[in-house]
Amino acid sequence: GLVYYELPLANSNSGGGYMCIDLRTGQEKWYQNIPGQTFGQILDYNDPNQHGANVGLLWLKSGTNLNATDAWTGKTLFNVTNVSSGTMVYGPNGEILIYNLDSTTRTLACWNSTVVLKQNQQKTGNINGSTSYSWNTTVTNLPSGSWSIERVFYNDVMVLTQGSLGTRSSSSQPIVSTGGANITVLSTKENTKGTIVWTKHFDPPTGDINRQIGAIDPINRILVFRDKETLNLWGYNLDNGNFVWGPTQL
Repeated sequence: GLVYYELPLANSNSGGGYMCIDLRTGQEKWYQNIPGQTFGQILDYNDPNQHGANVGLLWLKSGTNLNATDAWTGKTLFNVTNVSSGTMVYGPNGEILIYNLDSTTRTLACWNSTVVLKQNQQKTGNINGSTSYSWNTTVTNLPSGSWSIERVFYNDVMVLTQGSLGTRSSSSQPIVSTGGANITVLSTKENTKGTIVWTKHFDPPTGDINRQIGAIDPINRILVFRDKETLNLWGYNLDNGNFVWGPTQL
């Protein structure tokens, strides 16, 4: 395997270039005087010319741009402009998927890195990613107001939040909101994408407790609330929002 990390510069923990080390030998594979990268990608890419997971990329996100670097050599390859904002997950073949929800128009869209790469086979220079979408759909009956994407699971569900379960502005401050939070779960499955699975209101805890969404388990279908001060955990069914268990202490 390979490990990648940014080197320090003077008194700063960054700015000294980027290094790739072979984990088996401990030897330097390459060094480039480039900024620290945001995330990596191994893409199982299939087209008439190639098949298999042989595309290794490092990506640097800057605003709406994604700059691609070859993970094997450190060479800068190309830059994708006009990339969608939103919540990023990896698809089944390692593709970069970015889910964007517009609460005003109730539009849900999925930006897909492979769309723009297939449209630009040369993969050099600046590539316009403004049309690199797999799909977009209208979320019918989404309750009004501004919604935030909490978590996305490919071909499964997306968890949206609105309001606060009792999050403090700092550890010494009282809870910011006593109004509670609304949670809506949408389907991201191919045939039902954008469909509301369930939506519910959750009151904040009593006693000035900082409650937040913790782990979400897509295998056992559990949405977990975590109370910071008491270390209590509360489990809710991911498929219907019903209470399942708790409190359980860490």
